[in-house]
Amino acid sequence: MKAAKRSWIPLVALLIGFPLLAQQPADPALAALKQGDEYFDQAIKLFEARSYPQGNDAKVKGIEAYKRAIALNPRLFEAHRRLGDLYRRNTQDRANFERAAEAYKKALEIKADAETASRLGIGYNALGRAADAIPAFEQAARMEPGAGVYQYNLGFTYAELANFPAARKVQALLQKMDTAYARQLQDKIGKLSGEASLLGRPSKYTNPKIELVSVPAGSFEMGGNTGEGGAVITPGRKVTIRNGFHMGKYPVTQAQWQAVMGDNPSFFKTCGGSCPVEQVTWHDAQAFVTRLNLLNDGFRYRLPSEAEWEYAYRGGTSSGSYAVGDIGWNSTNSGSKTHPVGEKPANPFGLYDMGGHVKEWCQDWYVTPPTGTDASPVAAGSEPFSRVLRGTTFYAMPGWGAVVRSKGRVDEVSRNHGFRVVAEKRG
Repeated sequence: MKAAKRSWIPLVALLIGFPLLAQQPADPALAALKQGDEYFDQAIKLFEARSYPQGNDAKVKGIEAYKRAIALNPRLFEAHRRLGDLYRRNTQDRANFERAAEAYKKALEIKADAETASRLGIGYNALGRAADAIPAFEQAARMEPGAGVYQYNLGFTYAELANFPAARKVQALLQKMDTAYARQLQDKIGKLSGEASLLGRPSKYTNPKIELVSVPAGSFEMGGNTGEGGAVITPGRKVTIRNGFHMGKYPVTQAQWQAVMGDNPSFFKTCGGSCPVEQVTWHDAQAFVTRLNLLNDGFRYRLPSEAEWEYAYRGGTSSGSYAVGDIGWNSTNSGSKTHPVGEKPANPFGLYDMGGHVKEWCQDWYVTPPTGTDASPVAAGSEPFSRVLRGTTFYAMPGWGAVVRSKGRVDEVSRNHGFRVVAEKRG
């Protein structure tokens, strides 16, 4: 039987043909994309190893490679998205977050993709543009409704915009999909809405017997030309305190907080309860006031307005600060910790620890520059969750005085944040 004829390729053809195939030019855009990915991976490893200069160098080269890929092929989806990812890495630069958002938008124009839409929303949140983030997160949630992370991002951003009804709808949906994300979102809503500050408190509690000092009516020049760190804040303006009020002689102490709220959130706990309470949010302070008012002891308590706080600080003087170390704690005398209230001399109104101990929450929304000619608290601000903090702390440089103002989110916790109350006699 005759053997079947085999087809074969001469060895010469293999030796000649394969090199010729290898020499065929690759897609230059894909080559640039691959190079960008290599630099991306290098940058991530270097950042994780805390080799930041080398990591940033790899990041710059990666960005250049991705841009080259996009120049060669503007419709290369992955190049746009990876460019956005790389811009976001190891940066606090607003311009980089803006470039990342633009890159994600370009990627979405090429291909609708849930993950890219979510990254665009995250980029907008990093820019403080929560309203712009909502459509991006909604798009991601529509495209993949079963993905808990996209629903959570949407609910989180609704909460950041104080749209609590919408955030709660998302939380209810997550309860059926992903209980871990549902709990996280519930915690976020609770902190931003203030609900969490009143939860779990004892139903019975005692009067903390806050000592009050009478502050008379009057007028003063509010503000100054320098603030914390030398920042210009607002020129002086005449403000009138039309009605006298009572103010806590000291910041609210840990013992007083414990009596009303049933716990002690403070970082420094070596004073036997006589140090100022700290690590309290603005909502926590409001919850304390709410419970204090339920005791009906003849006063109606609240946080001071910013104008009232500064007027009380000055104590009837025209000076924006007291002599270094006279009435407050700072970085030169505190030993980097809080101390029992009342150990420094009082100001001319008889108020203690106004010159430096903990920053103190005020009622006002934070605006720059503050305006107005009376003691009313600012009722609205452009930032949904920023409230005013006044005064300096035990870690501050000496010499900063009444003109120092800062802002804090209503859910912000810091060992530098405390408060004191204002009280008015009930009619």
